[in-house]
Amino acid sequence: NNPGGMALKLPTPSTNQTPAFSKLNLGAVPSSIAQGEKVIGDGATMESPRATTDSILSVRGVATMRARPLIILNARELGTSTLKPAWQPRGPLLAVACQSEQGLLVQIYDTSSKAKLRSHQFDKGVATFCEWDSSGTTLAVMQAGVGIHLWECGIPTAGVRGVSGPPSPRPMALAHNQTATTSCAMWSHTNEQLAIGTTAGKVLFYNKKQVVLQANDRKGKHGAAVTCGEWLSDNRLGMASGNRIKISRPLAPDDAEWETQVKFKLTGQSGRLPKKIKAAGAPRMLAFSLGEVPHVAVCVGEAYILIFSTGSNPDVSDDLGLTFPDDYGTVVGFAWDENEVRAA
Repeated sequence: NNPGGMALKLPTPSTNQTPAFSKLNLGAVPSSIAQGEKVIGDGATMESPRATTDSILSVRGVATMRARPLIILNARELGTSTLKPAWQPRGPLLAVACQSEQGLLVQIYDTSSKAKLRSHQFDKGVATFCEWDSSGTTLAVMQAGVGIHLWECGIPTAGVRGVSGPPSPRPMALAHNQTATTSCAMWSHTNEQLAIGTTAGKVLFYNKKQVVLQANDRKGKHGAAVTCGEWLSDNRLGMASGNRIKISRPLAPDDAEWETQVKFKLTGQSGRLPKKIKAAGAPRMLAFSLGEVPHVAVCVGEAYILIFSTGSNPDVSDDLGLTFPDDYGTVVGFAWDENEVRAA
């Protein structure tokens, strides 16, 4: 805690120290989730210490475990553009969205047999999202300026060696008149629901079982483009836009009617950001910790992560800003481990 409001900078470790993987332990977990609106910005700011060496650490002696390649794909199959890979939950399939001369090409590979099972050529449009649903049967592919396609390609169908059954269905266009403005999307971890954020600040829900696209025009609407979000294990949903994060109450599997449980305003902390990071705009990534009353980590700018608790107890909900040296590059991802966050 830093009541004086001064930035806290960790000292640079001396070069004769053994490098250690740093962890951020956020301590006690509050007993309940906050309600209403909260302002974030009264916590401390830390700068990540520089690494003591740029060399790769290794262990001498015979390796106790060796990595086994599951499948190797090269530029002949995937081209040279940016890829969007997606692993099938609890399955052997790997979906890869890549660019071809004709447009967007999505291919499905079986990592067990190393065979390409299916492929589909879409029209022009870069893939910005490619993910399986929780059952591992439906692949959602989002194309910038085009919309979302749903492809039932995770189940055995005719055309695959040794498998009989109906032919593989073609991808289904999901209401492109509404999903063409999609800015982010994410599948529920427990239900067959796809949450969709739009550039207009709307939140849409697609219910796979009922084949229904549900709009929340008033409740859950944001004042700016929805830029990122994540589902919690109890089917609550957090969505970020501009300087706000909204977390819903648990959403029913058959009726995703948004009811806001708590919303956080990031203005306080954003006011102390360096100018070049403050000018970077809305949050880029958001992730919840694994606890019953989770913490939130949200990446703003290229090298700034804001961490705060969703708990109602102010003694353990102090926010924390974590920055990285400019020459370390852009934060490309981070993951929670219990109540510790690690960033790359």
